[in-house]
Amino acid sequence: NNYIIMDYNKIIFEELNYDNLDLIRAWKNSNKQFFFNQLEIEIQDQLNWFEKFKKIDTNTMLLIKFDDNYIGCIGARIINSNWDIFNVMNINKDYSGKGIMSYSLIKLFQKLRLIRNIPITAKVLKSNKNINWYLKNNFEIINSDNDYFLIRHKL
Repeated sequence: NNYIIMDYNKIIFEELNYDNLDLIRAWKNSNKQFFFNQLEIEIQDQLNWFEKFKKIDTNTMLLIKFDDNYIGCIGARIINSNWDIFNVMNINKDYSGKGIMSYSLIKLFQKLRLIRNIPITAKVLKSNKNINWYLKNNFEIINSDNDYFLIRHKL
């Protein structure tokens, strides 16, 4: 058995900004089947979204890098007195299943709870097979709609 020890100290979190905005748009467009909005996102639409997003100082979108490679991203915002986790993407197949996104989730949650210690939830489409990843990362399904699961992180 070859066990690779990941050096999680090599993980770098980069806040979403104008320079990396197009990267997120490309990732989302190539993975749109996993998202509620399944339309192609145009440059101007992304820019308009970002302008509104950055006006709320509790909103955050982290791009995750490891060994100078982009791994993915995770976003968080407050909706209805909960942290809403969204745009969770692992876009780098070479680093899939190595625990980088799980570790990043833990680090993000530590940061969020310092800002506001409120429940952390997400909506995951039922067609998204990554629901198992969320359950493995200490989420529980608290509600089920026609199209999606509402999940909450267990403290």
